[in-house]
Amino acid sequence: MRRASLIAGLCLLVVSLYVVRESIYLDYYTPIGPGPGFFPLWLGVILAALSITWIAQTLPRSTEPAKFALLPKGPGRVQILALTAALMVFTAALDQIGYRLAMLGFLLFTQRLFGERNLLMILAIPIAGSFGIAYSFESWLGVYLPTASIELLQGLGL
Repeated sequence: MRRASLIAGLCLLVVSLYVVRESIYLDYYTPIGPGPGFFPLWLGVILAALSITWIAQTLPRSTEPAKFALLPKGPGRVQILALTAALMVFTAALDQIGYRLAMLGFLLFTQRLFGERNLLMILAIPIAGSFGIAYSFESWLGVYLPTASIELLQGLGL
């Protein structure tokens, strides 16, 4: 487990250094205030500091060899694989049935996968996370999320 954590910390460090390097080419400050390079530069610096902290905490402190497992054993493995499959199905279904129905199905599935038992939550979270988010994006932000390409669903406004 330590090896996976160390690799993740190193990957984040590489990403943070890339962000810092690319943000240097942008204007840090403009006559009207912080420029486009200000925010990514500081995010990259903070991410680098956190990555270094993570790596330092992950380094082995004992002489015992660390056991490495890519996936946990038991129900955790099933949940990780099922969630990965659900994300792939969601991505594939997004263009066909649109954001609202794809996200509704994804959230319903993941709630059952992780053991939600409260019927109110099983219904409220997927409806708010699919139809509510789509409504918020479209009406408040003017950003339209993917709609269905199937004519029947288009006729229903999905």
